[in-house]
Parts: sequence; structure tokens; C-alpha cells
Amino acid sequence: MSLAATATATCLYALFILHAALFGGGGPVMPDAAAIDWAAALAWPRHVSRADLLVNVVGYAPFGFMLAQWIVRAARRRAGAVPSGLGYATRVAILATAGATLLSAGTELLQTGIPGRVSSLLDVLANGAGAAAGALVRPVFHHAFDADGRLSQATYAAVDRAASPRLALAALATWLLDRLWPLAFTLDLGVVRAGLRALKAWWTGHAEFQAAVAAQYAGLWLPALLLCAMLLARRAPRALLLALFAGAVLAAKPLAGRSVRIEELCAAALAYGAAMALLRIPPRARAAAGAGVALATLAATQLASHPLAGTVGGAFQWMPFALMLRREDLGIAPLLTLGAVIGPLAWFAWRLSPPTRGRVVASAAALALVLAALEVSQVGRPGRHGDITVVIAGVALWWAWAACARADHRAALSVRRVSPGSAASSSRTAPGASS
Repeated sequence: MSLAATATATCLYALFILHAALFGGGGPVMPDAAAIDWAAALAWPRHVSRADLLVNVVGYAPFGFMLAQWIVRAARRRAGAVPSGLGYATRVAILATAGATLLSAGTELLQTGIPGRVSSLLDVLANGAGAAAGALVRPVFHHAFDADGRLSQATYAAVDRAASPRLALAALATWLLDRLWPLAFTLDLGVVRAGLRALKAWWTGHAEFQAAVAAQYAGLWLPALLLCAMLLARRAPRALLLALFAGAVLAAKPLAGRSVRIEELCAAALAYGAAMALLRIPPRARAAAGAGVALATLAATQLASHPLAGTVGGAFQWMPFALMLRREDLGIAPLLTLGAVIGPLAWFAWRLSPPTRGRVVASAAALALVLAALEVSQVGRPGRHGDITVVIAGVALWWAWAACARADHRAALSVRRVSPGSAASSSRTAPGASS
């Protein structure tokens, strides 16, 4: 990222830390200046919670990483070039750790003036350790960007440029939003424990494993993981990157206010193994398998977990968005789930055949018929409601994904028309220009 983007991201994360530290306990209570006590902020806690300690370390690791990156970008902007040895990386890590520790000490001091919040020196040390870990990891990702802060050639080499990257990234972004919605990220330990409560209930024997729920989760995970694996070039460490991606999503769910269930953990592991196994078959058969799983998941999400289940009425709703707007989230969650399934389906479909205008129109009409049949089949069933909104939203999302696929297809055709010599020279500048 550029200097401005790095600075913006660092400041936004610092604001997130302040919000989580001051208001994460349940309400916007401002600190009382008269109640701030240095001695309380620097006191050692009587009881050490390992979960609280882990949250403090992990929460400050991204901040240390971004702060170190900001320091390097600012030094390069001022001096034009900076050293890249181990000593320089250590000095940068020390500066970033010092800055993060000052921010932690300030928040702990302000917490002494908020009723119900507990400050301790251990929190400051844990936050500093997390920031130091993030700053020390930064040199590992140094080669992912060039001197201008853009993605380097090595990073672009890890992506299959012929795999419709615009559509793939848009589909993965929608899938991530669906997995992490409503994006209520927090470092509050109570929220994290609530997200892990379902997993703990299964571990202690108070909840049973539900195979049907696991199958539905597997249908949501497999197309996304297979898409991600096919997007990576052969020279990239697919197995490692795919495992890191799945683990990061599962770890982020409790921090985003979402619950993690044993069914989803097993489904993600099963989907990971299936995706790695599908990489061994021919590309067209792989894309056909992904499209089939996405179609089955589309039917399952509309029949087994309808977004309007529980509302009053069983007749078909012909007024668009009438029932969606009655929900607390205005229907965003069910639309994200719909897009999370249609995105990979579109990517696999256009991998099988180029997205010409006629094919886009025909496939959109076929998708509209499938969604209409699924919605009509729910009329009269208990807790189910057919809604024209699902059909309209599904076709609109399909058109959006088709536009991305057509743009990728035109870009691939323009590259093929370039002579080999010009293509070699343009490939050195295209990644930087496109980022």
C-alpha cells in the first residue's frame, strides 16, 4: 500500500482499539477525568485470565504490523531509499512496539475512569508483546510490495491471471461478508466467549452434532475454497495459503460477533480436503464439480434456511423488498448469503464457457426460472414464504458477476493479441499499473 493508505489503515485500527478498550464493555461511557488513577493503571492484576491475555496479544499484532509498515513508508518517502537488513528491521520493530505500548498505556489509564473497567500493567505488556510480534513479522511480507507500495511481480506471480481475477475477488469478497456479517468487530472478551459458546456446548456434551447443518456449511465452504485454490497459480503454495485463508476466516468470526459451531469447523475441514482433491482432476471437470456444488447449495439455502422464515404469512410476495424491509437488518444478511452462492456459481460457469452476450442472457433466464421454482415451492409450507425479491436480487447479482467476467475475458483477449516481445515488456509494468 502507499504511504497515505498505510497511514489511513493504521489510524483506523487505532480508533478501533480505542473503541474496543473504552466502549467494548457495553455502552458509550466516557471516562471521568477526576477518577483517572495512575496507580490503578500500573497495578498488577490479582487474577490472570489466559483468554484475556490472548486477546490482548492478538488484538495488537495487526496494529504493530501496520505501524511498522507506516514507519518504513514514511522513511522511504523522506530519504528515497532505506536499508533492508536485520538491524534496520529490528529498529523499526522497536519504534512500532514503543508507539503501540504508549497507546495501550493511554487506554489503560483512561479505563481507570470508567466504572466497571479494569486496568492492569499486564494488559500493557501483553499489548506491547502483540505489537512486537506484528512488527517483527512485517519483513516476511516485505517482498509482496514494490518500492511504490504496489503489489510486486512475485505477488502477481502467485495469481493465475487467466482465471477471471475480478470476478473471483468479487465473489470471494461477497462470501467473506456473508461469513462475517454484521462485521461487529470487537476485542471485548465477553463477545468472543459468546461466539465460542456453541463450540463449548458441544465439547461439554450439552449440544449434539447435526449432520444436516454440517452438510449445508460444507456446501457454502467448498465452492469458495475451490475457487480460491483455482485462482492461485501452480507455483504458489496452494495447500498452505488455502489453510491459512480458512483458518483466518474461522478465527475472525468470534471477533466479528458471529458464532462458531462444530458443524462449521468440520465442514470447513471437509471442504478443504475436497478442494485439494479436486485440484488433481482436469480443469473443466473441476469447474463442473464446483458449479454442481454451488447449485445444490443454492437450493439448500433457499429451502432449508429461507431468509424470511418465521415471518407471518405464507402466500407468494409479489411486492419486491416488502418482506425484506421488515427485518432488523433490512434483508442484507439473506442477500449476502444469496450472493455468496451465486458468485462462485458464476465463476465456475464462465470457466466452462466464455461469457458471451447470448450466454449471459440465456444463463440469467435459466437462473431466474430456477429461483422462481424454488420460491414457488415454498408457498403454503410452514414457516416459508415465496418472495419475488430473491428472484430479482439473484438475477441482478448474476448480471453483475457476468459484467466482471466479460471484463476479464476482454482483458485476456487483448493480452493474447499483443506480440510476444511487447507482452514480455508490458508484463513488467502491468501489475503496478493495474494495482
